[in-house]
Amino acid sequence: MTRRELEFGCSIVVVGVLAGLAGMATTVLLHFVEHLTYAYSFGSLLDGVSGSSPVRRAVGPMIGGALAGFGWWILRRHHEIPGLASTIANHRPIPRVSLTLDAALQVLVVGSGASLGREGAPRQMAAVLGDAGTSRWALTPGDRQILLACAAGAGLAAVYSVPVGGALFAIRIMLHTWHPRAVGAALITSALAVAVAAPVTHVRAPLVWPDRCLLVSKCDCALFPLGSLALR
Repeated sequence: MTRRELEFGCSIVVVGVLAGLAGMATTVLLHFVEHLTYAYSFGSLLDGVSGSSPVRRAVGPMIGGALAGFGWWILRRHHEIPGLASTIANHRPIPRVSLTLDAALQVLVVGSGASLGREGAPRQMAAVLGDAGTSRWALTPGDRQILLACAAGAGLAAVYSVPVGGALFAIRIMLHTWHPRAVGAALITSALAVAVAAPVTHVRAPLVWPDRCLLVSKCDCALFPLGSLALR
């Protein structure tokens, strides 16, 4: 095994672990902002929002959005925030400070109640940590592109506990390839990231599908109301 292959293999493990840590960090920060905004200690965000006062439900997102907007205004006056995908594809240096601050502001606005999704922040944080963790190794531009794209996908996988989804995001959205080198790296990094973030995410899917039997029963009652009454 050549030195290049050894360093690439080690980089895959490092990137997977760091992406998991990035997923943990963004999840913990998101929960902190949610609990602070809606003043609840236990349960899901839906429970917290349902139990909060109408004033807090209105004022919380307003304050979070105002703070995030002011933060982005200040950030963009001093730093450029390029797109992550284009930065990786064009082999440009990762702007670690600006992407990290941008990710934190994303978590702030989402945690305070803005329905904007939470996909960007863990991808950016994972790419920043992956870039920092492998910057001293002798990687080719192509290998670096694969690793950073895999880091972004693994960060997404860590937050949502979807290793296959994170790997597919890295392979098809970030890299646009089915090359075995990229596929293997993406699968390993996403699986590692989900495992590392498991103590915080508990490997729970963010969406819970309704019970199939209950769903079929409700459909039957909706289609055949008289028959359902007769059965009762």
